[in-house]
Amino acid sequence: MNVARWVYVVLLVAMAGGQILDFPAFRAVLREYDIVPAGATAAMAVLLVAGEMFAAVALARRSTAAAGALIMLAVAIAWTALGTQAFVRGLVLDNCGCFGKFFGQELRWWVLLQDAIWLVGAAYLAFGLSLRRRQRSRSTGIGPQPIHGS
Repeated sequence: MNVARWVYVVLLVAMAGGQILDFPAFRAVLREYDIVPAGATAAMAVLLVAGEMFAAVALARRSTAAAGALIMLAVAIAWTALGTQAFVRGLVLDNCGCFGKFFGQELRWWVLLQDAIWLVGAAYLAFGLSLRRRQRSRSTGIGPQPIHGS
């Protein structure tokens, strides 16, 4: 679980970093998805970058890793939804935008496969970290305890 956590931290920082390095280019890529009005593209870009960074920072800290995994899951859902809707609508995108203008790849079925793998991994990590956190709180007596009848 620890290795997966750190792989996702690196991935999220790389994504957000690439998007921030040329934010106008990232906004332009998101505009091509044609899902929000042009004026709202900047807000969508900020939300995606912020989600990626918050998820990375939270995942990096053991005490907040479960919350970070949930944020990452939300970001993975957003990217998967963006890619899927564009693919289904037949939009031609030269760059999916995951890393901003860097490491651009054309939106094809394999990008959706990558998104699906990321989504499954994020769900697995979120579930695993939440479960581990609950088990730890029960063993230490922190958090809700079962009520034993008389």
